[in-house]
Amino acid sequence: MPGGLFVRIAVLGPMPRDIIVTSGGQVHERYGGALYTSVALASLGAGIAAVHPVTRVSADEIDALLSLMSPFDAIVTSAISAAPDAGTGISLVYQDHNLRDETQVGRMPPIGPDDLRTLPDCEAYVVVPVTDHEVPLDTIRSLKARGSGTVVLDAHGATTGCATNGQRYRKSWTDRDAWLPHIDILKMNLEEARFALIEESIHRDLGPADLRRLAEACLTGGTEALYVTLDADGCVVFDRAMGRLRERVVHPVDPGQVIDTTGCGDSFAAGLALGHLLYEDHVRAAELGNYAGARRCSSRELAVYGSLADAEACIAATYRTPIKAAPSDMRSGRPRPHDR
Repeated sequence: MPGGLFVRIAVLGPMPRDIIVTSGGQVHERYGGALYTSVALASLGAGIAAVHPVTRVSADEIDALLSLMSPFDAIVTSAISAAPDAGTGISLVYQDHNLRDETQVGRMPPIGPDDLRTLPDCEAYVVVPVTDHEVPLDTIRSLKARGSGTVVLDAHGATTGCATNGQRYRKSWTDRDAWLPHIDILKMNLEEARFALIEESIHRDLGPADLRRLAEACLTGGTEALYVTLDADGCVVFDRAMGRLRERVVHPVDPGQVIDTTGCGDSFAAGLALGHLLYEDHVRAAELGNYAGARRCSSRELAVYGSLADAEACIAATYRTPIKAAPSDMRSGRPRPHDR
Protein backbone atom coordinates (compact mmCIF):
# COMPACT_ATOMS: atom_id res chain seq x y z
CA MET A 1 0.00 0.00 0.00
CA PRO A 2 1.26 3.51 -0.72
CA GLY A 3 2.33 5.65 2.21
CA GLY A 4 0.03 8.38 3.48
CA LEU A 5 -3.08 6.49 2.42
CA PHE A 6 -6.27 8.33 3.23
CA VAL A 7 -8.84 7.32 0.61
CA ARG A 8 -9.70 4.17 -1.29
CA ILE A 9 -11.22 4.58 -4.74
CA ALA A 10 -12.68 1.69 -6.73
CA VAL A 11 -12.95 1.77 -10.52
CA LEU A 12 -15.56 -0.55 -12.09
CA GLY A 13 -15.56 -1.29 -15.80
CA PRO A 14 -13.76 -3.08 -18.63
CA MET A 15 -10.21 -2.50 -19.84
CA PRO A 16 -10.78 -3.16 -23.54
CA ARG A 17 -8.09 -3.72 -26.11
CA ASP A 18 -8.70 -0.81 -28.47
CA ILE A 19 -7.73 -0.77 -32.14
CA ILE A 20 -7.81 2.93 -33.02
CA VAL A 21 -7.82 4.25 -36.57
CA THR A 22 -7.29 8.01 -36.58
CA SER A 23 -8.98 10.39 -39.01
CA GLY A 24 -5.62 10.56 -40.77
CA GLY A 25 -5.52 6.79 -41.28
CA GLN A 26 -2.96 5.91 -38.60
CA VAL A 27 -3.59 2.69 -36.65
CA HIS A 28 -2.80 2.34 -32.93
CA GLU A 29 -3.50 -0.56 -30.59
CA ARG A 30 -3.63 -0.22 -26.81
CA TYR A 31 -5.73 -0.91 -23.73
CA GLY A 32 -8.21 1.68 -22.51
CA GLY A 33 -11.48 2.17 -20.65
CA ALA A 34 -11.09 1.68 -16.90
CA LEU A 35 -7.31 1.50 -17.37
CA TYR A 36 -7.26 5.23 -18.17
CA THR A 37 -9.42 5.99 -15.12
CA SER A 38 -7.26 3.88 -12.82
CA VAL A 39 -3.97 5.35 -14.04
CA ALA A 40 -5.28 8.92 -13.86
CA LEU A 41 -6.40 8.36 -10.27
CA ALA A 42 -3.14 6.64 -9.36
CA SER A 43 -1.09 9.47 -10.83
CA LEU A 44 -3.06 12.36 -9.37
CA GLY A 45 -3.65 10.53 -6.09
CA ALA A 46 -0.09 9.24 -5.64
CA GLY A 47 0.72 9.02 -1.93
CA ILE A 48 -2.80 9.89 -0.78
CA ALA A 49 -5.01 7.22 -2.38
CA ALA A 50 -5.27 3.54 -3.19
CA VAL A 51 -7.00 2.71 -6.48
CA HIS A 52 -8.83 -0.62 -6.77
CA PRO A 53 -9.79 -1.57 -10.36
CA VAL A 54 -12.67 -4.05 -10.45
CA THR A 55 -12.72 -5.70 -13.86
CA ARG A 56 -12.58 -8.94 -15.82
CA VAL A 57 -9.94 -9.48 -18.48
CA SER A 58 -8.83 -12.22 -20.82
CA ALA A 59 -6.37 -14.71 -19.38
CA ASP A 60 -4.20 -14.02 -22.44
CA GLU A 61 -4.05 -10.31 -21.60
CA ILE A 62 -3.73 -10.22 -17.82
CA ASP A 63 0.08 -10.14 -17.79
CA ALA A 64 0.21 -7.27 -20.28
CA LEU A 65 -2.32 -5.25 -18.28
CA LEU A 66 -0.57 -5.88 -14.97
CA SER A 67 2.69 -4.77 -16.57
CA LEU A 68 1.09 -1.54 -17.75
CA MET A 69 -0.20 -0.83 -14.23
CA SER A 70 2.96 -1.85 -12.38
CA PRO A 71 4.65 1.60 -12.50
CA PHE A 72 1.72 3.12 -10.60
CA ASP A 73 2.16 2.23 -6.93
CA ALA A 74 -1.32 3.40 -5.95
CA ILE A 75 -3.05 0.70 -8.01
CA VAL A 76 -4.14 -2.40 -6.09
CA THR A 77 -4.89 -5.23 -8.52
CA SER A 78 -6.50 -7.82 -6.21
CA ALA A 79 -10.02 -7.24 -7.64
CA ILE A 80 -8.96 -7.94 -11.24
CA SER A 81 -9.99 -11.41 -12.41
CA ALA A 82 -8.94 -13.25 -15.55
CA ALA A 83 -10.71 -15.96 -17.55
CA PRO A 84 -10.29 -17.33 -21.09
CA ASP A 85 -13.31 -15.52 -22.58
CA ALA A 86 -13.45 -12.44 -20.37
CA GLY A 87 -11.68 -9.94 -22.63
CA THR A 88 -13.18 -7.01 -24.49
CA GLY A 89 -11.91 -5.61 -27.78
CA ILE A 90 -13.14 -2.48 -29.54
CA SER A 91 -12.42 -1.06 -32.98
CA LEU A 92 -12.61 2.75 -33.01
CA VAL A 93 -12.48 4.40 -36.44
CA TYR A 94 -12.41 8.20 -36.13
CA GLN A 95 -13.98 10.48 -38.73
CA ASP A 96 -12.65 13.53 -36.82
CA HIS A 97 -11.40 14.17 -33.27
CA ASN A 98 -14.75 13.27 -31.69
CA LEU A 99 -16.89 11.39 -34.25
CA ARG A 100 -16.09 7.69 -34.53
CA ASP A 101 -17.54 4.36 -35.64
CA GLU A 102 -17.35 1.63 -33.00
CA THR A 103 -17.35 -2.16 -33.29
CA GLN A 104 -16.91 -4.50 -30.34
CA VAL A 105 -15.27 -7.92 -30.28
CA GLY A 106 -15.89 -9.89 -27.09
CA ARG A 107 -17.95 -8.91 -24.06
CA MET A 108 -16.70 -8.88 -20.51
CA PRO A 109 -19.01 -10.84 -18.18
CA PRO A 110 -20.89 -8.36 -15.97
CA ILE A 111 -19.45 -7.20 -12.67
CA GLY A 112 -21.90 -8.40 -10.03
CA PRO A 113 -22.32 -7.71 -6.31
CA ASP A 114 -20.36 -10.90 -5.53
CA ASP A 115 -17.32 -9.39 -7.25
CA LEU A 116 -17.26 -6.66 -4.58
CA ARG A 117 -17.08 -8.94 -1.54
CA THR A 118 -13.30 -8.69 -1.15
CA LEU A 119 -13.25 -4.98 -1.99
CA PRO A 120 -12.70 -2.70 1.01
CA ASP A 121 -15.26 0.00 1.71
CA CYS A 122 -14.22 2.93 -0.45
CA GLU A 123 -14.66 6.68 -0.26
CA ALA A 124 -15.55 6.69 -3.96
CA TYR A 125 -16.67 4.24 -6.64
CA VAL A 126 -16.05 5.36 -10.22
CA VAL A 127 -18.17 3.35 -12.66
CA VAL A 128 -17.03 3.57 -16.30
CA PRO A 129 -18.82 0.90 -18.39
CA VAL A 130 -18.53 0.99 -22.19
CA THR A 131 -21.98 -0.57 -22.81
CA ASP A 132 -25.14 -1.27 -20.79
CA HIS A 133 -23.86 -4.80 -20.12
CA GLU A 134 -20.79 -4.58 -17.87
CA VAL A 135 -22.08 -2.98 -14.65
CA PRO A 136 -25.79 -3.75 -13.99
CA LEU A 137 -28.15 -1.76 -11.80
CA ASP A 138 -28.04 -4.41 -9.04
CA THR A 139 -24.30 -3.77 -8.74
CA ILE A 140 -24.85 -0.02 -8.45
CA ARG A 141 -27.44 -0.65 -5.72
CA SER A 142 -24.95 -2.79 -3.85
CA LEU A 143 -22.38 0.02 -3.92
CA LYS A 144 -24.77 2.38 -2.16
CA ALA A 145 -25.66 -0.33 0.32
CA ARG A 146 -22.00 -0.58 1.37
CA GLY A 147 -21.99 2.80 3.13
CA SER A 148 -21.38 6.47 2.39
CA GLY A 149 -18.91 6.16 -0.51
CA THR A 150 -19.58 8.52 -3.42
CA VAL A 151 -20.81 6.76 -6.57
CA VAL A 152 -19.68 8.45 -9.79
CA LEU A 153 -21.28 7.04 -12.96
CA ASP A 154 -20.25 7.72 -16.54
CA ALA A 155 -23.47 7.46 -18.59
CA HIS A 156 -21.62 6.20 -21.67
CA GLY A 157 -22.48 2.61 -20.78
CA ALA A 158 -26.15 3.30 -20.03
CA THR A 159 -26.62 4.92 -23.46
CA THR A 160 -24.62 2.40 -25.51
CA GLY A 161 -25.73 -1.04 -26.68
CA CYS A 162 -23.94 -3.74 -28.62
CA ALA A 163 -25.63 -5.79 -31.37
CA THR A 164 -24.90 -9.49 -31.89
CA ASN A 165 -22.62 -8.60 -34.82
CA GLY A 166 -20.52 -6.38 -32.55
CA GLN A 167 -21.84 -3.09 -33.86
CA ARG A 168 -22.14 -0.59 -31.02
CA TYR A 169 -25.05 1.84 -31.09
CA ARG A 170 -26.64 4.60 -29.07
CA LYS A 171 -29.80 3.73 -27.14
CA SER A 172 -32.25 5.51 -24.86
CA TRP A 173 -31.58 5.16 -21.15
CA THR A 174 -35.12 3.97 -20.59
CA ASP A 175 -34.67 2.89 -16.95
CA ARG A 176 -32.77 6.03 -16.00
CA ASP A 177 -35.05 6.91 -13.09
CA ALA A 178 -34.36 3.54 -11.44
CA TRP A 179 -30.63 4.33 -11.41
CA LEU A 180 -30.71 7.93 -10.17
CA PRO A 181 -31.31 7.27 -6.44
CA HIS A 182 -28.10 5.20 -6.35
CA ILE A 183 -25.84 7.72 -8.13
CA ASP A 184 -24.22 10.69 -6.38
CA ILE A 185 -22.36 12.19 -9.35
CA LEU A 186 -23.54 11.62 -12.94
CA LYS A 187 -21.30 12.46 -15.88
CA MET A 188 -22.08 12.38 -19.61
CA ASN A 189 -21.28 14.15 -22.88
CA LEU A 190 -23.74 15.99 -25.11
CA GLU A 191 -24.52 12.97 -27.27
CA GLU A 192 -25.19 10.81 -24.24
CA ALA A 193 -27.38 13.56 -22.80
CA ARG A 194 -29.63 13.28 -25.86
CA PHE A 195 -30.27 9.63 -25.07
CA ALA A 196 -30.57 10.23 -21.32
CA LEU A 197 -33.62 12.42 -22.06
CA ILE A 198 -35.41 9.15 -22.94
CA GLU A 199 -36.65 9.45 -26.54
CA GLU A 200 -37.43 13.17 -26.30
CA SER A 201 -34.53 14.61 -28.30
CA ILE A 202 -32.67 11.76 -29.99
CA HIS A 203 -33.05 13.28 -33.45
CA ARG A 204 -31.99 16.84 -32.70
CA ASP A 205 -29.22 18.79 -31.04
CA LEU A 206 -29.75 19.80 -27.44
CA GLY A 207 -30.11 23.38 -26.30
CA PRO A 208 -29.55 24.88 -22.84
CA ALA A 209 -33.21 24.39 -21.92
CA ASP A 210 -32.95 20.66 -22.73
CA LEU A 211 -29.94 20.27 -20.46
CA ARG A 212 -31.75 22.08 -17.66
CA ARG A 213 -34.73 19.73 -18.03
CA LEU A 214 -32.41 16.75 -17.90
CA ALA A 215 -30.60 18.16 -14.87
CA GLU A 216 -33.89 18.81 -13.07
CA ALA A 217 -34.97 15.22 -13.71
CA CYS A 218 -31.65 13.80 -12.51
CA LEU A 219 -31.45 15.93 -9.36
CA THR A 220 -35.09 15.33 -8.52
CA GLY A 221 -34.44 11.60 -8.96
CA GLY A 222 -31.76 11.61 -6.27
CA THR A 223 -28.48 12.50 -7.97
CA GLU A 224 -26.42 15.19 -6.24
CA ALA A 225 -24.81 16.73 -9.34
CA LEU A 226 -24.87 16.34 -13.12
CA TYR A 227 -21.82 17.12 -15.27
CA VAL A 228 -22.20 17.43 -19.05
CA THR A 229 -18.93 17.73 -20.96
CA LEU A 230 -18.99 20.15 -23.89
CA ASP A 231 -15.98 19.01 -25.95
CA ALA A 232 -13.73 22.04 -26.52
CA ASP A 233 -15.99 24.25 -24.38
CA GLY A 234 -15.28 22.51 -21.08
CA CYS A 235 -18.27 21.30 -19.11
CA VAL A 236 -21.44 22.48 -17.41
CA VAL A 237 -22.23 21.58 -13.79
CA PHE A 238 -25.76 21.32 -12.44
CA ASP A 239 -26.53 21.07 -8.74
CA ARG A 240 -28.86 22.71 -6.23
CA ALA A 241 -28.32 25.80 -4.10
CA MET A 242 -31.00 27.03 -1.68
CA GLY A 243 -33.34 24.46 -3.21
CA ARG A 244 -32.99 25.86 -6.74
CA LEU A 245 -31.30 24.40 -9.81
CA ARG A 246 -27.85 25.93 -10.25
CA GLU A 247 -25.94 25.87 -13.57
CA ARG A 248 -22.27 26.76 -13.96
CA VAL A 249 -20.04 26.46 -17.02
CA VAL A 250 -16.39 25.56 -16.36
CA HIS A 251 -14.24 26.44 -19.36
CA PRO A 252 -11.62 23.93 -20.49
CA VAL A 253 -7.97 23.41 -19.72
CA ASP A 254 -5.94 23.95 -22.90
CA PRO A 255 -4.45 20.59 -23.95
CA GLY A 256 -2.16 22.14 -26.56
CA GLN A 257 -2.14 19.94 -29.64
CA VAL A 258 -4.92 17.34 -29.60
CA ILE A 259 -3.29 13.99 -30.37
CA ASP A 260 -6.03 11.45 -29.56
CA THR A 261 -9.33 11.93 -27.69
CA THR A 262 -9.74 8.24 -26.81
CA GLY A 263 -10.11 7.96 -23.04
CA CYS A 264 -10.84 11.63 -22.36
CA GLY A 265 -14.19 10.83 -20.74
CA ASP A 266 -12.68 8.04 -18.63
CA SER A 267 -9.96 10.45 -17.49
CA PHE A 268 -12.44 13.25 -16.78
CA ALA A 269 -14.35 10.86 -14.52
CA ALA A 270 -11.14 10.16 -12.58
CA GLY A 271 -10.38 13.83 -12.00
CA LEU A 272 -14.02 14.46 -11.13
CA ALA A 273 -14.07 11.75 -8.45
CA LEU A 274 -10.77 12.74 -6.88
CA GLY A 275 -11.65 16.43 -7.04
CA HIS A 276 -14.95 15.77 -5.28
CA LEU A 277 -13.13 14.04 -2.42
CA LEU A 278 -10.35 16.63 -2.15
CA TYR A 279 -12.21 19.89 -2.50
CA GLU A 280 -15.85 19.09 -1.65
CA ASP A 281 -16.81 21.58 -4.35
CA HIS A 282 -18.50 20.70 -7.63
CA VAL A 283 -16.77 23.37 -9.70
CA ARG A 284 -13.32 22.52 -8.31
CA ALA A 285 -14.02 18.87 -9.13
CA ALA A 286 -14.90 19.90 -12.70
CA GLU A 287 -11.61 21.77 -13.00
CA LEU A 288 -9.64 18.67 -12.04
CA GLY A 289 -11.79 16.63 -14.43
CA ASN A 290 -11.06 19.10 -17.24
CA TYR A 291 -7.36 18.88 -16.45
CA ALA A 292 -7.31 15.07 -16.57
CA GLY A 293 -9.28 14.99 -19.83
CA ALA A 294 -6.97 17.58 -21.42
CA ARG A 295 -3.87 15.64 -20.43
CA ARG A 296 -5.31 12.45 -21.88
CA CYS A 297 -5.94 13.92 -25.34
CA SER A 298 -2.51 15.56 -25.47
CA SER A 299 -0.66 12.24 -25.82
CA ARG A 300 -0.96 8.55 -26.59
CA GLU A 301 1.29 7.67 -23.66
CA LEU A 302 -0.34 6.17 -20.59
CA ALA A 303 1.73 8.13 -18.06
CA VAL A 304 0.58 11.59 -19.08
CA TYR A 305 -1.35 12.97 -16.10
CA GLY A 306 1.45 14.20 -13.86
CA SER A 307 1.05 14.69 -10.12
CA LEU A 308 -1.61 16.46 -8.09
CA ALA A 309 0.84 19.35 -7.65
CA ASP A 310 1.19 19.59 -11.45
CA ALA A 311 -2.59 19.58 -11.80
CA GLU A 312 -3.13 22.23 -9.14
CA ALA A 313 -0.53 24.52 -10.71
CA CYS A 314 -2.15 24.17 -14.14
CA ILE A 315 -5.62 24.72 -12.69
CA ALA A 316 -4.50 27.82 -10.79
CA ALA A 317 -3.02 29.25 -13.98
CA THR A 318 -6.07 28.33 -16.07
CA TYR A 319 -8.80 29.54 -13.77
CA ARG A 320 -6.86 32.32 -11.98
CA THR A 321 -8.29 31.43 -8.59
CA PRO A 322 -6.60 29.77 -5.62
CA ILE A 323 -7.20 26.05 -5.37
CA LYS A 324 -8.92 25.16 -2.14
CA ALA A 325 -6.51 22.95 -0.23
CA ALA A 326 -7.58 19.53 0.92
CA PRO A 327 -8.46 19.46 4.63
CA SER A 328 -5.37 18.89 6.74
CA ASP A 329 -6.76 15.69 8.25
CA MET A 330 -6.96 14.19 4.73
CA ARG A 331 -3.44 15.24 3.74
CA SER A 332 -2.03 13.71 6.91
CA GLY A 333 -3.57 10.32 6.24
CA ARG A 334 -6.33 10.46 8.85
CA PRO A 335 -9.68 9.38 7.42
CA ARG A 336 -12.46 11.94 7.45
CA PRO A 337 -16.18 11.22 7.60
CA HIS A 338 -17.80 11.34 4.19
CA ASP A 339 -19.97 14.44 4.01
CA ARG A 340 -22.87 14.25 1.60
